[in-house]
Amino acid sequence: MLKGEMTHHLGFELNDHKTTKSTSNRRNGYIEKDVKTKSGKVKVKVKVPRDRDASFEPQLIEKR
Repeated sequence: MLKGEMTHHLGFELNDHKTTKSTSNRRNGYIEKDVKTKSGKVKVKVKVPRDRDASFEPQLIEKR
């Protein structure tokens, strides 16, 4: 789901070499984070995609 959010944010699919991009912003790997809930921290690492401009704000799992 997070990859889908990143695709929507950037406006093009992963490895889409045919489309002319309207931005210089690109995917830039992932960052692992622990999930914190109202019941406490869940011991699951989630890989959240990053972009070069750091402008991606995931809605499913918020930053910080």
